[in-house]
Amino acid sequence: MKISQIRAVLVATPPALEALLKDLPESLTLRNEGGATWSARDIVAHLVHGELEDWVPRAELILAEGTARPFDPFDPEGFRPLARGQQLIALVKRFAALRREGLTWLDKQAFTDEQLALRGTHPAFGEVTMHELLCTWATHDLTHLAQISRVISHQIAPHIGPWREYLPNARKR
Repeated sequence: MKISQIRAVLVATPPALEALLKDLPESLTLRNEGGATWSARDIVAHLVHGELEDWVPRAELILAEGTARPFDPFDPEGFRPLARGQQLIALVKRFAALRREGLTWLDKQAFTDEQLALRGTHPAFGEVTMHELLCTWATHDLTHLAQISRVISHQIAPHIGPWREYLPNARKR
């Protein structure tokens, strides 16, 4: 996977989020799929949290210290304080601003093959490469875009009648 391909996904995520979420009523963006699942607002706050605490900080740690110092553990629920009292569109805009900073950082790196092969230490997985980290950054975005779509469609699907047969993600679980 080329850095240009990873970057293309990273660039596309903020406008995709804004296009999907900006005009939706809160009734669709604040509800989750039940239990400990996340709402669309939670997911965007999680993406903000990742921009602050995960991708670039871990990449910088690989560049600076390699495997000598493990990554700080990332709390997937650490977004909760960020989400408290925030409107969804404000979170989307904050994510977009942070992503621009992350892309500026990425562009300044001009990674060589040797740098992409550098290793860091993940607290759960052990050694990982810079390339794996950067690919995960893009995959993480796509995973959460799909999750947002699923969470919202989960609320509409009970009302689609017989079309449920043709929409596997809308079938009852």
